[in-house]
Amino acid sequence: MNNFQKLIGLGALVGTMGCEQPLVHTPKKVTGTVLSESGNYMRFKSPMAILVPQIIKKDANYILSVKTDEGIYTFEVYEPFIKNPDIATQRPISALEQVIEIGTRVSFPIENRDKTQYFGNDKIGRLPSSYVEVIK
Repeated sequence: MNNFQKLIGLGALVGTMGCEQPLVHTPKKVTGTVLSESGNYMRFKSPMAILVPQIIKKDANYILSVKTDEGIYTFEVYEPFIKNPDIATQRPISALEQVIEIGTRVSFPIENRDKTQYFGNDKIGRLPSSYVEVIK
């Protein structure tokens, strides 16, 4: 083996060292207790909601305030237009609203895989319903 081959082999060995970190960043999630839930979503759950045109229903909102170790996060929960093909992660707002009440523990991400923050310094933001997980 000549010196050039040894150099290439050493370079390959050094190049593979330190590659144990995942290539995709795992988003940071927080867990907390629901302090309040609000919004006009509940108005669309009445028996009269059948008579309300679908175009009005899409403007329904559901807002949670959650106390975490990092502070209180307040965010609107929305249903994405494109449903996630992974059935296990689909959480319609109607189902979340049914299960979540004051005192419920929930978990949610505060950043995405690109480390882009979902919340500002004031901890106010907006999340798709599939990102809110109820902790039992």
